[in-house]
Amino acid sequence: MIYNITLKPVSPFFWGTEQVSELGNKRSYYLQSALYPQQTAILGMLRYQALAQHGLLAVGDSKIPEGGTELIGANSFNPQNVDGYGAIGKISPVQLKRGESWFLLRDRELFPFTDDDICPVRVPRLESKHKSTNEFIQTVVPMDYFSRLIYLKEIEKPKSDVEPWIEKNEFEAWLIEQDHRIAETDFLPPNDFSGFANPVKIIIQETGRVGIEKSWDSNTKSNAYYKQFFRELTETGDIKKNGMPAIRQKIILNGAWEFSFQVEWDLTTGFNFDTTERFITMGGEQSVFQMSSIPAETSVTISPKVQIQKLDKDEVYKLLLISDTYISNEEKFYKLPLFVNAAITKFRNFISKTGSTKWFNVKGERKSGFGQSTPSYLLKRGSVFYFADEASLREAIGLIDAENSFQAIGYNYYKIETEKYHQS
Repeated sequence: MIYNITLKPVSPFFWGTEQVSELGNKRSYYLQSALYPQQTAILGMLRYQALAQHGLLAVGDSKIPEGGTELIGANSFNPQNVDGYGAIGKISPVQLKRGESWFLLRDRELFPFTDDDICPVRVPRLESKHKSTNEFIQTVVPMDYFSRLIYLKEIEKPKSDVEPWIEKNEFEAWLIEQDHRIAETDFLPPNDFSGFANPVKIIIQETGRVGIEKSWDSNTKSNAYYKQFFRELTETGDIKKNGMPAIRQKIILNGAWEFSFQVEWDLTTGFNFDTTERFITMGGEQSVFQMSSIPAETSVTISPKVQIQKLDKDEVYKLLLISDTYISNEEKFYKLPLFVNAAITKFRNFISKTGSTKWFNVKGERKSGFGQSTPSYLLKRGSVFYFADEASLREAIGLIDAENSFQAIGYNYYKIETEKYHQS
């Protein structure tokens, strides 16, 4: 049985990320919430809620009662876990939702074009050409072509002048309705956050606060001061349009935006899925969410949708990652795309075992608490890969789908599109 689950923030929230040491400190001075939760956090929340709903939570320093392993599995996420998580089957990636529409993060395909008041946001085009005789391209991947991003000075006019864009990196992050095909007309004023396209900086806003880290003996450390930036799902609107600059205020749209995902629940285990609406807390900051669940209209197994259409003339395939993605055979993978427009993120998760973990709020397996996985790197959601033919695209998809343990909990999901390119 598949259930649609929504998480509506009740207060500012903080999604944790892997911290990198800075100037000898254990944490950066600035701590910024991620835009989305890790899928491992979603899995952990579902496991905890399942135990709580069936009265199988551990008490004190005791182990999880008998039946807990059958309900949530013996171990939390790790790439070698092939036994699953009890009644919890596949999990889809967390996306943002407004009403009945799901929105995908697209943060490497659009850029500000501040010189143009009419069209302030542009969609880069892909330009590709084959190497000429004796021409050399400095790259780690053998290739006989050269690709780059360009933009046209005039929108929707293929014969207009072309400007190279290979050194630009100031991408703008947008939330685009999942079935909508991007066009530059989506961003013409006043449609800067229409029903199809919404700027992330307006929908997901930051709110800052300071914090002080204390040691176990309650003494303040010399490097304990830090500033922390939480997130809120809000929109802004003009309250004085003629101001210089314009004055804007936050508009909370009565819970219009919320996080949403699907979970596949195995009823044959003998455990039911409780759809009772409730408040839950998530993350080390104990952010509060209203959790709602309803049965999905479809009973199809959760998995990425592979729909590959035939290419028209002067088109390439475009693979958009709609979740963070792990690929073990990176060397083979990066030889396949015509062009890569991607970023990476550091990944590590907490590890617990129903048979040995007694203290789920204490770090350190020797203390009967939880452990941590070895850090690794994932391709960030929003990354884009262009492919010249169906064979190379299918081979790349095969490498993504091969990571079964990651895909089972909502990583390694993608969307396949086509796009015209320009030959120079």
